[in-house]
Amino acid sequence: MIQRPHPASVLGTVALITPAIQAYSPPIVVPVLVLAALALRLVARPRPPWPRGRSAAWLAGCLAAVILFGLASALWAVDPPTTVSTAARVLGVVLCGFAAVGAAGDLDEVGRSRFARLLTIGFALGLANTELALLTGGATISWVHHAARFIVGPPRPLYMPQAVDTTMTLLALILWPVLAVVRRRFGRLAAAGLYGVGFLLFRQGDSMALLIAHVVAGAVFLAAWVLPKATAALVGAGTALGIFASPLLLRPAVTGWLTATLPLLKEKGHSWDHRRAIWEFVIGKIGERPLAGWGLGSSRAIPGGQTEIAPGVVLLPLHPHDAALQLWLELGVAGAVAGALFAAGLAWATYRAVPERTERAMAFAMITTGTVCAMVSYNLWHEWWLTFLFVAAGFFAAVKRNSPPAHLPPP
Repeated sequence: MIQRPHPASVLGTVALITPAIQAYSPPIVVPVLVLAALALRLVARPRPPWPRGRSAAWLAGCLAAVILFGLASALWAVDPPTTVSTAARVLGVVLCGFAAVGAAGDLDEVGRSRFARLLTIGFALGLANTELALLTGGATISWVHHAARFIVGPPRPLYMPQAVDTTMTLLALILWPVLAVVRRRFGRLAAAGLYGVGFLLFRQGDSMALLIAHVVAGAVFLAAWVLPKATAALVGAGTALGIFASPLLLRPAVTGWLTATLPLLKEKGHSWDHRRAIWEFVIGKIGERPLAGWGLGSSRAIPGGQTEIAPGVVLLPLHPHDAALQLWLELGVAGAVAGALFAAGLAWATYRAVPERTERAMAFAMITTGTVCAMVSYNLWHEWWLTFLFVAAGFFAAVKRNSPPAHLPPP
């Protein structure tokens, strides 16, 4: 009789291969998550692997509200087919993501130990592959693309180091559950050293946002370790308020002040100036439809968005490069409220679900990494970006302790 695989083996396989192969194909995480969710459903016993409790229900309710209102927005969207397809894709990723996170949280101690080993190996492979790609100017990635050309088609031009920015983002997110494992097995100095290795890797990339996210996450980790409850409240309330107030916070007057006061922004020059122009345009369009927005996934079709402000540079390329503004632009005040409630609920759920003090601080650092990247970089509805977030959450759920160690006082 063939024995069904253990959920830890399914999740461990994801943790082993995803960081290692991400550099060669950024969207690969999406089919990996879908296959893992299907496998987890087949091996689950005696019930489907869904997160339980009021916190999970709250988060699921916020996401359901966004998806349902987004689907309804097809009635007034500027691009109804894109709105419907976006809602369907987001729903699919959310269902698969919740299945993975639920299964990860249900692992027993033997399963957690097995998963932790595979996660550590996968992360090390991801670091090595990314560094090798950087050292060779992308030659290793180009070789894999060339070898697979008969399957995936002719390789596209490769621009380094931008080509590994998304890979670095995934590594920055899953670094924190890896740090939880390393700290538990090898001590604090080893964990601190690995955090430093991450900083050295991210400095070689093209994304200043990711480097800032990594540094800010480290600061949040320290704050959450010293003042866990206050930091949880600050992260939740601060993010919620930031989402709701983003049309005010990202006005040209405010972003112009940031340009003059933060030297890091001056280093990015044209990229930062372009973001300021995008946000100014988006805020104006939010003012035209503040209540219901322009429709889920409609950023590419916003009237005037393709106006060139420089050769090859348009006012709204693909998306607003800020998750909060994207909620406002596409779903109006309803999307902003749902996003704010989700952010507050996530902070509270994390505080309750991670009982050990250091791991809780690491969880908030991981949330900070994702939040900073979302607020300045990616399309909120990209399947691979949503998958990154669910994968990171699942990995953390699989490695965290379910209760504080007996020799430590409760946080």
